[in-house]
Amino acid sequence: MASERDRAKNAIKRTDSTDPELNAALAEGTELQHLLMIEVNRHKETMRSVELGWIGRVLGGEANAPIAVATIVVVAGIVGASLSVWMASQSLRPESSEYWSKMVERFLALTISGLSFIFGRSGRR
Repeated sequence: MASERDRAKNAIKRTDSTDPELNAALAEGTELQHLLMIEVNRHKETMRSVELGWIGRVLGGEANAPIAVATIVVVAGIVGASLSVWMASQSLRPESSEYWSKMVERFLALTISGLSFIFGRSGRR
């Protein structure tokens, strides 16, 4: 024998109703919650896009940007070292060749610095 209070609780918890108006209202409420969540997520995405800017979209957020910049430095160092080796091989004067050899050393140092940053940083994550 259920009391009036227990019947009221069961009526609240019960989701299957024979009332079509209630079912329509519940369906409409669920749809509105869904649309609201879509709008909230769209707003968050727009705000994140504005915060990053076009450079941030290319390099990534604040967590990935240092690694991306270090990768660009490594690539630039490799390209610079390769170009310096080619220039040293094409030079006719010994002092010019010595200059380009020093440039190769500097570019390789830059490349190794970038690589050490990348691998040192990935160990801390």
